Amino acid sequence: MESIKHRLADQFRSVIGNFIPINNSNSKFESDGFLTPKEFVDSGDYLVLQFPNWFWRSASKEYLVGWLPINKQYLHIDNIPCRRRLKSSGLCISKDSSGGITDDREDEWIFPTKKNEKKTDSFSINEDSRYYDISVTYDKFFQTPRIWLFGYDKDGSPLSTEEMVEDIINEYATKTITLDPHPFTGILCISIHPCNHSNLLKKMAKNHPPHLSIVILLKFITSVIPSIELDNTIDIDIKFDI
Repeated sequence: MESIKHRLADQFRSVIGNFIPINNSNSKFESDGFLTPKEFVDSGDYLVLQFPNWFWRSASKEYLVGWLPINKQYLHIDNIPCRRRLKSSGLCISKDSSGGITDDREDEWIFPTKKNEKKTDSFSINEDSRYYDISVTYDKFFQTPRIWLFGYDKDGSPLSTEEMVEDIINEYATKTITLDPHPFTGILCISIHPCNHSNLLKKMAKNHPPHLSIVILLKFITSVIPSIELDNTIDIDIKFDI
């Protein structure tokens, strides 16, 4: 039932998002932490320029969106290693109707703290390496980037939902991760829900221009999946106005 509610809520947001007018000349990045489609593309271009392992992808005709260039529908990177498992159990995917946030700590998950860094002590080394494909899409309803992950084992077999959740910090698995079809492929992925991304982007807006938005959001993916080896591709000094 909760899964059905979540899907219906996502479908509702998707429909409403289609009616949100596009105004690429009116930036709300500094005031609200929102990105226009043009700012999303500019941020993606910067990511691809600085970190060539990332690349733009188009989409098949049924998935194309008109507010982004045909050849720049979403960003993608392949084969990011995840060699360590978390020693946590009883994790579950959040499927509440609000889209994944289930408590009042709305944006705590996204900020790296010493408390979060210490949690890496709970890693266990596992010889069965896993890999993740990561993509970044533009969520027109929330007007922010959205991060998607699809995992597979060393033999290329897709990971189950339960296996992917093993790599997620416990408190985040229950409040910010959702399980949804990828908007440009239809493949079921785990997603870092974007409902609070604008809070983060607004906090960084006075110190960083919008073209750094995607780079900075990707920096914080390691606070959710700290064992994923993505951070070595992102090197930036992040400053916040809090």
